[in-house]
Amino acid sequence: MKDALSQLMWYIPALWRRRWQILGVAWLVCAAGWAAVAFIPDQYRVQSKVHIDTESLLRPLLRGLAVDVDPLQQIDLMQRTLVSRSNLERVARMTDLDLGTRSEEDMARLITTLQEKIALEADKMNIFTISYEDRDPQVAYKVVQALLSIYMESNAGTTRREFDSARAFLDDQVRRYERQMREAEARLNAFKQDNLGYLPGNTTFVDHMNRTRTDLDDLENQLAEAEARSEELRRQLADLPQWVEVANTAGPPTGLEVRILELQQRLDDMLMRYTPKHPDVVAVKALLESLHVEMAQAGGIPGGPPGVAGPPVVPAAMATGDVPPEVAEAAEEEVTVVDAAPLAANRLPNQIYHSVKVSLVDAESQVAALRSAVERKRGDLERLRGEVNRMPEIQAQLDRLNRDYSLARAGYEEFLKRRETANISESREVNADKVQFRVIDPPQVPVLPTGIKRPLLLSVVFVVGLAGALAIAVLLVSLQSNFVSTTRLSQIVGLPVLGSVSMVRHESAAQRMLRLSSFGGVASALIAVFVGLMVVELQVGLPNAVPADVKETVAGKMKTLVETIQ
Repeated sequence: MKDALSQLMWYIPALWRRRWQILGVAWLVCAAGWAAVAFIPDQYRVQSKVHIDTESLLRPLLRGLAVDVDPLQQIDLMQRTLVSRSNLERVARMTDLDLGTRSEEDMARLITTLQEKIALEADKMNIFTISYEDRDPQVAYKVVQALLSIYMESNAGTTRREFDSARAFLDDQVRRYERQMREAEARLNAFKQDNLGYLPGNTTFVDHMNRTRTDLDDLENQLAEAEARSEELRRQLADLPQWVEVANTAGPPTGLEVRILELQQRLDDMLMRYTPKHPDVVAVKALLESLHVEMAQAGGIPGGPPGVAGPPVVPAAMATGDVPPEVAEAAEEEVTVVDAAPLAANRLPNQIYHSVKVSLVDAESQVAALRSAVERKRGDLERLRGEVNRMPEIQAQLDRLNRDYSLARAGYEEFLKRRETANISESREVNADKVQFRVIDPPQVPVLPTGIKRPLLLSVVFVVGLAGALAIAVLLVSLQSNFVSTTRLSQIVGLPVLGSVSMVRHESAAQRMLRLSSFGGVASALIAVFVGLMVVELQVGLPNAVPADVKETVAGKMKTLVETIQ
């Protein structure tokens, strides 16, 4: 502590002897600094605050019905695009800043300057601040106003363009899928009409095939019955004689003969309806045989005078034309033979034989007709069975057509739903803004400059001038070769100092007082200049106190110097 104090006591006299040097350096530094501060151009700051309201009453009501885009994300995107090159070019044109550009390089520098000087801030209260600083307050105001206009327009314009683009796309997709759906529906309907009887799940084809199979079974059963009846008639015909022996008598028919003829007629009628094994047919045959036996015992036969044959019996099937040609020819030949045969006096054609023969012809005709019907039904059934093999192919093609139609319809309904959602969203944006902007602090033309605190700069220059002067003086004292005290001399040479001359006066007291007064006056002038500059700055501002021509000259030289350095 003692050494430091002694060191300080050594510096004070040395600095005092260099007081004029200190004061001169301080004057130079302060004068240069204060001049620089005075010629720093004023900066005017203009700002505008916008409150962004993202809460809407319709938002919870339309949740799930309308397109819900995050408003904060939309706001952040608008903030990022606000200072894009295209928007800044619009700002330059709106504020006439582009009039000072002569080339693309000048425009690029102007855009870069705008990007650097424009400040965008957003706080948690959804308050968006746009600020800009410039030497000209009118320019600063115009820039902020242009940015605010672009910001407000971009929100509405971007939303409108997005909805227009989305609606155009959705309309195009709806038309395309509607066309595809109609074409698929037409193909499906045409296919169903062409394959109506073969469609899976359609009972028409299956019922038709089942009916055909049932009809075939019925016809086969009828054919079997007809064949059995024909065989039975052949067997009976083989057991019956073609001729019967009768007595040569004449006269009208007796009652027995009438009964035989009636029973014979009844038997013929029954054989046309029933088989020979029918109980009624069997009973009539038994009764007829008993009458024949009784007639034979009585010595007579029915049918007219002896030796005369009755009229030829024609089968009912031949009379109606329902007999096959070969059967009809055989029956005609046999009837002709019977009719042409010479009749003996005691022989007559057996009417039972002829009745059975007629029944046989009818039975064979029925068998032939049933065989033809069975063949036709079998052909129909085989054709239907062949068409059954097409069912898998028809099913696959039907599934493909249904799938195409379902996909087209699903796409059509989906895009139709999305278009309706877009319409609801657009109506909400038009009638009730999802994001509402309210300017709570409109831009105004500034009156006082902002940004540069000249009083602080003047004070800093004053302090720096004094500190710089003292630093230079201390450096000079440290480099000097003389000694201001015996203690310092003893420390340097390492030898004891015996004594020193305290004072040698070469000037009078009046001269010393004059030097001190001069020093005090120069120092006071420095302080007075500092105080005066502070007063001028606080009252009117240093740039306003400097003449315009001087400011232009200095500004031009400084600009030239900066360009040279760059």
